Amino acid sequence: MNKGFGLYAFSLVLVVLTACETTKKKDITLLELVPSEETGLVFSNNIKEGFGLDNNVLTYTNFYNGGGVSIGDINNDGLVDIYLSANQKTGKLFLNKGNFKFQDITKGSGLDTISGWKTGVTMVDINQDQLLDLYICRSGRMHPNLRTNLLFVNNGDMTFTEQGRKYGLDDSSNSIHATFFDYDLDGDLDMYSLNHAIDPIKKLSKRLSDYEYNKDAGDKFYENQNGHFIDISKSLGIHQSSLGAGLGVGVSDLYNDGYPDVYVCNDFLGRDYLYDNSGKDVFKENALEALNHISYSSMGVDVADINNDGWQDLFVVDMKSSTNFGRKTNMTSMNPRAFNILVEVGGHYQYMRNTLQLNNGDRTFSDIAPLAGLASTDWSWSPLFTDLDNDGYKDLFVTNGIRKNTNNKDYENYRTKRLNEEKVKAVPDIKSTVAEILNNIPPEKPVNQVYKNINGLTFEKKNDHWGVNVPSFSNGSAYADLDNDGDMDLIINNVDDIVHVYRNRATEINENGFLKIKLQGDHLNVNGIGAKVMIQTDEGKQYLEQQVSRGYQSSVDFILHFGIGESKKIELIKVVWTDGKESKLVNVERNQQVVIDYKNAVKPSGNDEKNRPKIFKDVAKASGLRHEHMENGYDDFKREVLLPHKMSTFGPALTVGDINGDGFDDFFIGGAKNFEGAVYFQNSDATFKKTIQKAISADRSQEDLDAIFFDSDGDGDLDLYVVSGGNEKTAGDSYYQDRLYLNDGKGYFTKSNTSLPVMHTSGGVVKANDFDEDGDLDLFVGGRLLPGQYPKTGRSYLLENVNGQFKDVTLSHTEDLTFPGMVTDAIWSDYNGDGAQDLILVGEWMPITIFENDGGKLKKVPQDPTLSKSNGWWFSITEADVNMDGTMDYLLGNLGENYKYTATPKAPFNLYAGDFDSNGSSDIVLSYYEDDKLYPLRGKECSSQQIPALKKKFKNYNSFGMATLVDVYDPELLGKATHLEAMTFSNSILINNNNNNGFELIKLPKEAQVSAVFGIVYEDFDDDGFNDIVIGGNLYNSEVETPRNDAGYGLFLKGNGTENFVPIKNYVSGLSIPGDVKKIKTIRLGSIDNGQRGLIVAVNNDFIKLIAANN
Repeated sequence: MNKGFGLYAFSLVLVVLTACETTKKKDITLLELVPSEETGLVFSNNIKEGFGLDNNVLTYTNFYNGGGVSIGDINNDGLVDIYLSANQKTGKLFLNKGNFKFQDITKGSGLDTISGWKTGVTMVDINQDQLLDLYICRSGRMHPNLRTNLLFVNNGDMTFTEQGRKYGLDDSSNSIHATFFDYDLDGDLDMYSLNHAIDPIKKLSKRLSDYEYNKDAGDKFYENQNGHFIDISKSLGIHQSSLGAGLGVGVSDLYNDGYPDVYVCNDFLGRDYLYDNSGKDVFKENALEALNHISYSSMGVDVADINNDGWQDLFVVDMKSSTNFGRKTNMTSMNPRAFNILVEVGGHYQYMRNTLQLNNGDRTFSDIAPLAGLASTDWSWSPLFTDLDNDGYKDLFVTNGIRKNTNNKDYENYRTKRLNEEKVKAVPDIKSTVAEILNNIPPEKPVNQVYKNINGLTFEKKNDHWGVNVPSFSNGSAYADLDNDGDMDLIINNVDDIVHVYRNRATEINENGFLKIKLQGDHLNVNGIGAKVMIQTDEGKQYLEQQVSRGYQSSVDFILHFGIGESKKIELIKVVWTDGKESKLVNVERNQQVVIDYKNAVKPSGNDEKNRPKIFKDVAKASGLRHEHMENGYDDFKREVLLPHKMSTFGPALTVGDINGDGFDDFFIGGAKNFEGAVYFQNSDATFKKTIQKAISADRSQEDLDAIFFDSDGDGDLDLYVVSGGNEKTAGDSYYQDRLYLNDGKGYFTKSNTSLPVMHTSGGVVKANDFDEDGDLDLFVGGRLLPGQYPKTGRSYLLENVNGQFKDVTLSHTEDLTFPGMVTDAIWSDYNGDGAQDLILVGEWMPITIFENDGGKLKKVPQDPTLSKSNGWWFSITEADVNMDGTMDYLLGNLGENYKYTATPKAPFNLYAGDFDSNGSSDIVLSYYEDDKLYPLRGKECSSQQIPALKKKFKNYNSFGMATLVDVYDPELLGKATHLEAMTFSNSILINNNNNNGFELIKLPKEAQVSAVFGIVYEDFDDDGFNDIVIGGNLYNSEVETPRNDAGYGLFLKGNGTENFVPIKNYVSGLSIPGDVKKIKTIRLGSIDNGQRGLIVAVNNDFIKLIAANN
């Protein structure tokens, strides 16, 4: 035989086999749904419907809310076992026999005769005997004896004995779930019981805090006192009213102060609660302070550090559909009056979608669900974060579905109609009618959803790639390494369907490593509940907290699991136990389970991390500055029902300058309609004093949108120009006339009634520049809107300064500058390096628009491929040579990527405005793309409010849900309508490629996309020789079906001489700029020559903020 040929043949076979193996691995999905015939997990939570008070969804709202899953090693054989709760039947306990085989051991275990309506379940070692016990919650419209929660103590021989009364845990409330943790750090485990009202309140009659105590609906807190649990709910400050509609509870040390805090999800009108546990005798409920808004129908919750920054984040699921059809047919239209009443009575801003509350580390949270791609996951129950692919980031699994969808709008109308028909009959046949109604409730059976965590802030849906594609009515779920192969498997409890078990094959199909940690606590807390674990590898740090009650009605395994990606070892493991002691291991090999025992823990050395100096400091109080901008109460939506947001709340104006010539910066802040603007002088000690300005006060009836200090008359002092704006009056009203106030040289102003032309335009911005180079300052004034006629634009002006008199030269000196768009900001800047100051405009629905200054004439620059696709909702622009190449680049504030609306050049966000019902008024139609089809944004109810004919055209919600934009509106009228597009909402940098290669629009980092940006400052704040960026802004006043843009707390982006700015956490930088921020200006605190650098921030309907840079 030819040896050369033999070697070649062997190599060829090896290549083919390797290729086949590679192909095989690629074809294997990450998760495999294993049949019950193979696992032995034969269980289905079957629900039998009837016509009594406790056995159908019409009389018991929670009838189809399903059961839970609990995971733990009940016999200490190293294999985790499974308990599944059933609502009507007996739940089942399955013993793990290895190799994904399970044995039903319910019969004879003491768990086989449980009656009543069972809900949530959790495992806990109640007596700390190293054997896991089982706590089962019960509810339902039945005798208290049948809904008393049950504690089954593990006898050590696969049998359990119910001992709830012995331990004081025989609570007979309507319970959904329970969680055990050491709230007071006394070493033992206490218990929070999540409860709900059988008949939830669906219409408010008073403030939420005024609703009376309800022993069955209110949550309970039990303190462990020497092994017996005592109800201390009232003294601890637990809300226990009839508004209780608990569905989810999460526990974690949210503030990193050592004490576990509690987040409670409430459905219906009862809002969510965030109990801040500071170690005192009373919890402080601070959801209103810490969270800017919450989910409306809050279901399950998980708490996890999604971005590996050491702070625990919150994810709450709601019922918002992920499809246009689902949203149009299932979502209740938000009534503005009801929405605002709910806010006023203490119910918070609540929206029908998921919320992902990113922990800012400064006792505040920012909801980033849209930014992360997690705003809508259908009718969801159980969210669980765990690293499914072992890459070092926690992925997300969400259960979905409802056996009978009572929220379906067509069903709601049908039900109301049938009941009304039956009521008027002489002898109503209620039983038959109820049976008919029940049979006509449509199911909602989507697939569960699974997401890969890309970088901590972005989640990518992976259902097809990871093998999750079976529709189901899924509720409780849990994760555990069922086969001890180093990846997390999933167990899901379904209504009327077999339990789903997904085998994770990460260790088969990728090279990522893992680490499993078993905590051995002390004698009062053997499983180390509440302990925090940090691991560090060459890829960074990760954090987990030992809390097992998670998601919805369920509990996960006690073994902590870390994926470590490609790291070869774990450099450090640090466990912080609940008493503050620490255990550390170094240089630990990967792909193993380690046991860490409390007995080896030691007290930590001091930590100066919290005392690290900050760059920024709030000095408003120290400066004596307590100025509050107050917005007038105008409701834009009464005149324009389908406005995307209010147009009357974009103030206040703000401008800074030394107006009295004493060497210190002073400032003017504008007022809303009927609130006067104010001028503040700065004293030599960096405090501020409000001055009396009679001329400004006399114009308090007007709304101040922008302002500028500049020398209008060449006398050497700074005069004040104020832009009048808003949306309250009709277009063309003299109310919108801008104003010029002349300085007397001492900082006091007199209005000039002759210096300005007639300008009855609702404006947005003013910028000064000597565009004609004649030695004085001219003005550009940008028109914002035509009041009451959104999106029609207001008139813009180029005003030439002629000896202190301003002449409108817009038509003679410019092209296309009269109505360039809804201008929000502008800048004079030499973009092309020819020495002349050009004009750059941005605005709502506008592209970035450049007017080149050619000898005093402003010529619109043709748009290059980048600018032609730059249409956005731009709010701010600042020049900045970010890459230090000698040409000016531009920092641009947009809507951000954390909003209900999205926009790309391929799938732009659209607006059509026209008279679609021939009634003489313009109608606003917002639209968006889904699967390459253009749909109207608003639902049938809202759209019909604006155009009543649509109610007749679409007889039901189903037909409206299927209708595209051209199905709803006449294509011919759409063609004639005003059509605007937004192609990007990203906060961005416009890179100027030396005027030869055009422009490049690049996004600011993900952390800078959490909110709209109205203020941008570009300076070197940390004195390292490179300019940094500070941004701030939000957009509070959206229509009520669109969650307000409120996640922004300001952000410091550290510069390094390139366009790659590094976001610095607020708790590190010290920056905190919450609220509806509208302007940020630099100000010197102290002497202009050598005073401290500062920022002054104007916030709509809030106090002004003053920030010092401590460099």
